[in-house]
Amino acid sequence: MGRKGVMIRKGILKAFDSDTYKASVQVIGSLSVWLDNVTVSAALNRADMVAGRSVVLLSLDPSNPDDCILVGLWGVPQEPPAPGAHENTHTDGASDEIDSALDPRAYPLLAGALANRPAAGIDGRFFWTTDEHILYRDNGTSWVKVAVADHADLDGIGGSDHHAKTGNDEVYGLLRTGLDASKPAAGTAGRFYWATDSRILYRDTGSAWEESARGETATRLAQLSEKAHSSLTGVGASDHHAKYTDAEAKAASVDNTPYDPAGWNGVTDVAPSKDAVRDALEDHYAAADPHSGYVLESLLDAKGDIIAATADNTPTRLAVGTDGQVLTADPTQATGIKWATSSAGADNNARILAFMGV
Repeated sequence: MGRKGVMIRKGILKAFDSDTYKASVQVIGSLSVWLDNVTVSAALNRADMVAGRSVVLLSLDPSNPDDCILVGLWGVPQEPPAPGAHENTHTDGASDEIDSALDPRAYPLLAGALANRPAAGIDGRFFWTTDEHILYRDNGTSWVKVAVADHADLDGIGGSDHHAKTGNDEVYGLLRTGLDASKPAAGTAGRFYWATDSRILYRDTGSAWEESARGETATRLAQLSEKAHSSLTGVGASDHHAKYTDAEAKAASVDNTPYDPAGWNGVTDVAPSKDAVRDALEDHYAAADPHSGYVLESLLDAKGDIIAATADNTPTRLAVGTDGQVLTADPTQATGIKWATSSAGADNNARILAFMGV
């Protein structure tokens, strides 16, 4: 009822905000609607705004249900009806068993020690083992493990199987940091270690740590440019250049210098070593040529010494005689000659000439 353009409606108060003086109302009638933020008349006492009370709504625009004002109250709030008789517990399989696929109470959570877990056979129920801290689900034929508190209780999963490596861009292994000397022993293949002091990234091969990358520091650059050969990592005593000793140089000269006794034929742009020259002279001395008959000058010691032969190719020294002596043949002497005093009346000049073969 109401005048033209204004409509009065009945409803039930559902909620009231005393700060904003707004209410939520369920309109009762041929068209039941739920209105929020309905303005409440300031003439109404906020203490009377109790959910469940009947209210009067004044609709200023019937075509717009939201354009309403709550202008009156009547009746008292009604208490909800007392619940009927209800069992304290529900027994599996009994007449009061809750069995609704939409009701979570259809899947009760049981708890207790593993030894007290009932036999499987009721699909959908859960059991939490208080001693193992494992949640099982009954699939109707067996208890299936669905959640665990400890990683070691996961079935078919190893201690490092949190993340399976299936692509090159995925996270793989663990990156640990610390001093270079504090690296743990190698043995877990695939993990990495960043040495904060040496700025080296290591990778564990499973048996050793191998360098993967370096962040060069001033210290490391100085190490790379230093002259101390022995301090270079992985470089042996002879790796950068061939170690060359005097003995090796001598051997190289002897071995690599060709020698031709017949006049150094074939030797070009190579100076012979002293050993090569010595060997050549020894070969030349031993050869059967005229030079082998040379008499050493050291055989002569004093003025007047002469050279005589004691045998074939055997020269010797014959010292000078005294005044008045002449060189005389004497087969008894080793040299076949001697210095002797001239006999009286002998022709000394003739003797000398005869000796000389004149």
